[in-house]
Amino acid sequence: MRCRLDSLLGSWFYKLGLTVGHTPGYFIIIPILLTLLCITGYQRVHYMIDPEYLFSPENGEGKYERAVVESFFKMNYSARFNPTRITRPGRFGRVIILPKEGDDLLSVEVWRELRILDEIIRNASITFGEDQEVFTYREICARWEGECFDNDILNLDKIMEDVVTGALNLTFPIMINPVTWDAHIFPVYFGGPVVSEDGIIEKVPSLQLAYFVNADSKYQDSRGAAWEDAFLEAVGKAEDSGMFEYISTARFASRTLDIELERNTQSVVPYFGSTFIIMAVFSTLTCMMADWVRSKPLLGILGNVSAAMGTLAGFGLAVYLGIDFIGINLVSPLLMCNRSTQLSKCCQCSPRTWPGSPTCPTASSLVPLPPLPLADRSRMLDDGGKSERVLSELIPYLDSWQVVCSREFTLAEGWPNGIYKYRDRRHLRDAGGLEEDPRDRPCTGAAGPHHVRGCRLHHHHLRFAVAFIFVWHITFFAGCMAVAGYAERSNRHSILCIKVQPVSMSTEKSWLYRVFCSGGVNPKDPDNPADNPENMLMVFFRDCLAPCLSWWPVKVLILLAFAAYLGGACYGLTTLQEGLQRRKLSKADSYSIIFYDREDIYFREFPYRMQVVVTGDLTYSDPKTQEAIENLTRTFEASPYISNSLYTESWVRSFVSYVKRNQDYLNVSIDTEEDFIMNLKDLWLFKPNAFSLDVKFSDDGSKIVASRMMIQAVNISDANMEKDMVRDLRRIARESHLNVTVFHPYFVFFDQFELVKPTSIQSMIVGACIMMIISFIFIPNILCSLWVAFCIISIELGVAGYMALWDVNLDSISMINLIMCIGFSVDFTAHICYAYMSSKAETPKEKIKESLYALGLPIFQGATSTILGVIALVLAQSYIFLVFFKMIFLVILFGALHGMFLLPVLLSLFGPGSCRKKGQIQVEKFPHPYSIPHPQFRKHPSFEADLRGKFVEKDLGLGTSGEDSSESSSSKSERRRIEEEEQRQRYLEGWRRSHVRSHSYHNGGYLSDEEMRAWSNRGSYPNTNRYA
Repeated sequence: MRCRLDSLLGSWFYKLGLTVGHTPGYFIIIPILLTLLCITGYQRVHYMIDPEYLFSPENGEGKYERAVVESFFKMNYSARFNPTRITRPGRFGRVIILPKEGDDLLSVEVWRELRILDEIIRNASITFGEDQEVFTYREICARWEGECFDNDILNLDKIMEDVVTGALNLTFPIMINPVTWDAHIFPVYFGGPVVSEDGIIEKVPSLQLAYFVNADSKYQDSRGAAWEDAFLEAVGKAEDSGMFEYISTARFASRTLDIELERNTQSVVPYFGSTFIIMAVFSTLTCMMADWVRSKPLLGILGNVSAAMGTLAGFGLAVYLGIDFIGINLVSPLLMCNRSTQLSKCCQCSPRTWPGSPTCPTASSLVPLPPLPLADRSRMLDDGGKSERVLSELIPYLDSWQVVCSREFTLAEGWPNGIYKYRDRRHLRDAGGLEEDPRDRPCTGAAGPHHVRGCRLHHHHLRFAVAFIFVWHITFFAGCMAVAGYAERSNRHSILCIKVQPVSMSTEKSWLYRVFCSGGVNPKDPDNPADNPENMLMVFFRDCLAPCLSWWPVKVLILLAFAAYLGGACYGLTTLQEGLQRRKLSKADSYSIIFYDREDIYFREFPYRMQVVVTGDLTYSDPKTQEAIENLTRTFEASPYISNSLYTESWVRSFVSYVKRNQDYLNVSIDTEEDFIMNLKDLWLFKPNAFSLDVKFSDDGSKIVASRMMIQAVNISDANMEKDMVRDLRRIARESHLNVTVFHPYFVFFDQFELVKPTSIQSMIVGACIMMIISFIFIPNILCSLWVAFCIISIELGVAGYMALWDVNLDSISMINLIMCIGFSVDFTAHICYAYMSSKAETPKEKIKESLYALGLPIFQGATSTILGVIALVLAQSYIFLVFFKMIFLVILFGALHGMFLLPVLLSLFGPGSCRKKGQIQVEKFPHPYSIPHPQFRKHPSFEADLRGKFVEKDLGLGTSGEDSSESSSSKSERRRIEEEEQRQRYLEGWRRSHVRSHSYHNGGYLSDEEMRAWSNRGSYPNTNRYA
């Protein structure tokens, strides 16, 4: 299969190379024009920053739960707003207040400044709409029975003097204000209060205020977003100006996460210029030689230009196709530029492996064309008919493509033991809950049931970038190389483009000319050592490192180091933490960091108010139904994540208990469904009562089709506990024989915590398997393919383990990087394996030499360039990009070490030819052409075959950089190739001359006519044993 694929692709690339060599101008101009055309797509860019749309599972359980709840209990911000019963975050502003001195807010001065802060927020105004109307909080606030939602805790200012003097105590968790008759629910407002054994609040270290605005329609939602900006500005200005003497404020709004996440991703943009300058300088230096004709500094820059053009064109086309652009795409140019550096250096190196003056296969005999740019540009893409250079780089590019696809790989199975029963799905379909908001619509493509849109959008852009970069390299960059080849054939300076003399002919020139101008070869003496210096680093890899790796003590040491590496990785996996802290999504200087820290410290005791909805055809007057609902409520309260019954709101419990306690006084009956519903409406569901929001009647009012209760989460300190809490609550709902749905608006985001670990594991396994298949297609040796897959798994294991030791959690950000690292991990290992398999050397020792001679320096340069390319991510001071840097650094480091040290050792021990004995190898060597090793002669069958394979020829696999990237690039290797070719020609000519009758036998005796005829016909051989 490999032979057919190699021949097919080799033929394609050879023909493409010929075309590029004939007309390089078209291949340079057309990609530039197409890039400019695609760039115009950016004027239609649609920037998406909504976190729920991007990062919540597309068909996650939380969205189904929300659809069920909203189909029965839709929040009305205009008239029936209750903050504990919201189904979406809506538009709001929150402030957490701490005292500037001490740890107690219970003072008259503090409450006086709290009133000032409240007035500042209420007076913050915006100008919005086509009519440019002016709005303040009072005009757009969320309302309950016509009144704005108020922070009633501020009414404590009327009794604060008595509280400070001790004349009045604040009782936890609830207290009736003796002046205003407000019921102050302290856990809602106070953070971390110090409560005595008698339930008396002694200290209040923190307090929060919340302001909700109307968001029923799209217009109101947009207006609320504008008000949030005014809110953040007003509170921030008051805090920064030093207006408050006794309180310190931290602010937050519903759009804070959107804005700060976007600001976070934009932080890397200022470093793009410096990064590309560093990459250009590095690429230029790695293309430089002492020979100013063979140096290709401009090609180093053009390789980066080609990558930038491919990325811009790919992204532009994606925008033209209507794919949303997201902030995380901004890291792609850095990654793609580094990704393409190896291919550009591979193409630059390949011409240096060929003879200096090959014959142009298509040049006219009458009008000869310079052969190097034409014939050799075709061989740049075909490389001697084997397509090794480009195919070896095609492997990681194909892997990049499949990794981008595998990063979309999601759980093929549904959530285990799904929560919803049939009637939930029916109600959901009937209500059309998923269609009320675009963010709830199920995936219409081939995505799995829990697909994340943000990942898919990022992957779409990467697909286009990878494809365009590869195409641009074999067209635009190949055309640039063709032009450079013409200049080299004319012995022109690589920068000044003037004809210069080689070093051997410039001895009489000034030292400035010899240093800055001389180069090329003397056409009359192309093998002059002065014109063909050898690269010292490549010689180091061949003559120093390779022999060391072939030494048994070094092999044992490398295997022991590898075992220690695996041990450290496994230990790191045991310490790997899951979850993403919100503060890590903001920059270090963001105002939201202060708010997140304060909330985590003071408001984690009672963080979430969950809704439990019971639906279905139930008879609520039946004591069995009441008992079932009560048992369900107690089961929830028994969960370690839920507070006791004191914080539960259940209209069934409270109403039934009220009727039973006051039966003699009320004289009512709830034994029948009709009486139950009538008395429920009259006695319990009057409008000011919040319980009126928790019962949904049928259209005729004769049946209860849904009911809701509220439970309180307690002591949820981090994302892992949030994930465990959601899992436990859904388990309780699933195990109940009632039709139960449990929900909180943040469950939509918590769903992704469930996906991170299984998706990471499954995607890594699938990606490794696909890459092993791709590697086997191009490296048709199952053992080598298995070693490549083994190295991929080893590198991924190392990255996952050591990232934990480097303070990186397993979250949605690191998951994307882990899966992306599969593509990076295959580069060096695939190259080494391909070069090892392509080598014609007989012994593993020689194969290692040739592989490292060709790839040691390019691997080092590729790893260095990648690290330099992502160094800007550290300067951005963003957790997202810092994780990118850490994980890319680890995968490149481990990949280079595997490629240069571990894999050569493994291949020499277990690869092809590792089990052949030395004696067997020597027997296969072809004897000297002018010696007869045996006194009796017999024509060797292989004499009639192609003799090229019997001589030790150098095929150095892949060179990607350096002065001499593969065989024949130095004067020594060039002379050796010419000498071997001359020796082969002399041998063939000598053997043809030896095919005469006088030399057809060695016994000096007589041959029969029959034997002579057989020898002449070459059909049989004389039986020389009889003449021995």
